[in-house]
Amino acid sequence: MSHLGCFIYIVTTLPELTSTITAVKVRAYDLAISGMYGSDAFNVAALAVADLFSRNGSLFGRLDASHVAAGSLAVLLMGIGLVQLLQRKPVAHFALGRPSTSLIVSLYLLGLFVVFRLG
Repeated sequence: MSHLGCFIYIVTTLPELTSTITAVKVRAYDLAISGMYGSDAFNVAALAVADLFSRNGSLFGRLDASHVAAGSLAVLLMGIGLVQLLQRKPVAHFALGRPSTSLIVSLYLLGLFVVFRLG
């Protein structure tokens, strides 16, 4: 990945990161989570539309292993978040039988490592 690509990723993520951090600071956790889910849903919809208008074949057909790993990680983490939302229980910091912050952070960090090793 080029330095320009890294810069673009960072710059486009900063507004989402800022609004999420701000929502957490004012203890509006539902706003922080809904912002992340909404952003993910919009990005997937934008990719689907871009794929329809791609002149060089399917965008999804040109994915490399790091893209597949990042997408799989996103689906996994969103699934864990959905399970937590459906349970309607406070988030545990350490738990084996249900989603916990330690599990989510550990999976996220492991996923980052895998994506960067593949990329």
